[in-house]
Amino acid sequence: MQPTEFIQRVRTLEWKLEAKMIKEESDYHDLESVVQQVEQNLELMTAQVSNFKHENETLRSGQGASLTVVKQNTNVALQNLHVVMNSAQASIKQLVSRAETLNLVAEILKSIDRISEIKDKEDNS
Repeated sequence: MQPTEFIQRVRTLEWKLEAKMIKEESDYHDLESVVQQVEQNLELMTAQVSNFKHENETLRSGQGASLTVVKQNTNVALQNLHVVMNSAQASIKQLVSRAETLNLVAEILKSIDRISEIKDKEDNS
């Protein structure tokens, strides 16, 4: 191998080595960029998970509060229903009592009417 051939081969190897180093540096920067994107996505996802957890806790506590309000409203409605029911029962009892009184008055009037008829017959006889 001639010295010029040797020098040319060395230069070719140097160029290949330099090209490989440039490609490796480019690949390294690409990889570094991908790692940074993954880290950013991971941070974003971690923040989102934290927000979801907080939102979930808020919703759960809100549900508990809503359930408490519903229970309170149900109890108030039940108490009001008992008041209306008791009032309705009292009104029905009063109505039945008055109906019985009216029935008694009607029977008395019939009796008076019969007595009057009997008396009229006796007077006419």
